[in-house]
Amino acid sequence: MYSEAKAEPLEIEMNSSTVTTIFFLGGLTFIADLFLFVRLKSAESSSLQNLTLFIKIYAVSVLGVLASGVLFVSLFMVAHG
Repeated sequence: MYSEAKAEPLEIEMNSSTVTTIFFLGGLTFIADLFLFVRLKSAESSSLQNLTLFIKIYAVSVLGVLASGVLFVSLFMVAHG
């Protein structure tokens, strides 16, 4: 008789280099946000307006990184079963 083997759940181990890479990429995202903020801020604007601008840039960037990560992992899981 034919018996189908059950698939084992995928176990992902977070070793030291993985955590370091994630931390490094998060830092690069923050630095990119800071450079974008410096280019877009206005000297005539108040500190509150500039802070609001930075928070908006940062929020869009974080959401973009998270969405890209979810999309990448979803496509990876579909491609590799």
